[in-house]
Amino acid sequence: MRKSFIYLVVSGLIVLTSAPVFAQDFSKDNLTHMLRKVGVHANVGVRKPTDADVTKGLTTGVSIGLAPGSHNGWKFPVGISSYGEDLNGPTGNQFGHLTMRGAYAGVGYGWHLGPKFSTSAAMQVGYSLNKVSAVGSDGLAFASGDPVSMDVSNSFVLRPRWHTEYFLTKKVTFRTSLNYIITNPDVVVMTAAGRETGKWRANAWNASVGFGFYPFIR
Repeated sequence: MRKSFIYLVVSGLIVLTSAPVFAQDFSKDNLTHMLRKVGVHANVGVRKPTDADVTKGLTTGVSIGLAPGSHNGWKFPVGISSYGEDLNGPTGNQFGHLTMRGAYAGVGYGWHLGPKFSTSAAMQVGYSLNKVSAVGSDGLAFASGDPVSMDVSNSFVLRPRWHTEYFLTKKVTFRTSLNYIITNPDVVVMTAAGRETGKWRANAWNASVGFGFYPFIR
């Protein structure tokens, strides 16, 4: 029941956030136009968690999102992305890897500086499906030895974001972005000494560059 309620709340947030788009004379042509803007993004970047027990340096990833429009004004960006962070024990040694896969929707404002270059600022809200997995360890992450088991909850995500995009061709873009991930999944670790929880926060700065491919743009 609790999970169903959470999913319902998230769905409602996405619908409410996207409502202004569809309220503006929604039609089959508008829907077709939006679908033609869907593309795939390949990114490489640097992630800096704010929690000392969570680390991550160079990152790579793939996401799905919409191409920028052609006019200045309010935007309602949606997308799907996946990213991860490394979890460290009290001794500083890594014991696990946290993977977060989320869907986002939000509101922002975009500026277009010429026919090819655009930039925007946005605030997105989303929900992340999280997974934690063990990594090879020498038994030194915790004083009592390697973790016996690990678990993590799913979580809501808030993501303020600054983004730029330049069309190299009609369908290919060069992209840069800077965002801050605000999320608080509950990581639980069981060791021989007992239960460890509430020590790992996934909040992080992320800067990336990459390319976008929009196969349906005409």
